[in-house]
Amino acid sequence: MDTDMLSSPLRNVISREVSNAISTSQQDLLNSINGIMDSKLTNLQTTLQESQQEISQTQMAKMEETLTDNYTFQRKGNENQFKYGVKVLTKLKEAKSSLEVHDLTRATVQNAKSRISEGIDIVQERQKLIKLADSSQLGWKVVNEYVANPIAEDSEDERKMLRAQSRAERKSKAEKTRKTSNPDKFLMPGMQIKMIPSSLESVSIVEKGGTGQIIVLIENKR
Repeated sequence: MDTDMLSSPLRNVISREVSNAISTSQQDLLNSINGIMDSKLTNLQTTLQESQQEISQTQMAKMEETLTDNYTFQRKGNENQFKYGVKVLTKLKEAKSSLEVHDLTRATVQNAKSRISEGIDIVQERQKLIKLADSSQLGWKVVNEYVANPIAEDSEDERKMLRAQSRAERKSKAEKTRKTSNPDKFLMPGMQIKMIPSSLESVSIVEKGGTGQIIVLIENKR
């Protein structure tokens, strides 16, 4: 259609409609861009919060380890038990920290669940070790062998326990043999052993200062 044939009022109406359409399109585009930017900023904020939580959790775990390292335990069993408690406590604190954010997201909830699951795994592993120690006459010696020799496949766990039991038994027998072969370890302070050669027997005379002599037969010579 030839625009020259249009009346001036009609041309004005068409011009306004075109301008309005362009303006509306531009506004829609701007709104769309704003929406995308808001979404990106929200995701970035969530990521930063989660990263900050991870940093805080790591720092907290290191503080717990530092407190443990600074204390010298008198008994190894108490130290191991304390360390397991620290591990569980750290996981629970991490889960608690994840749930304390202002705006909970699916990611933060999942993170808390993961920490709780890890804490449960630690407790279950400890319970298994306690059962293993209780079921063996060698107690925690078997556990020490079990923990010191990790394997990759869980299906071999039972065989791993049996091997740990066998190693602990061998070490226990070797320790008993070593103590038996060194009688000096059984002497009281101030006592000593003297070997007197004899055609019939080898004897040990144990002397205690000021109290006389005690004769102990060690080996017959035939």
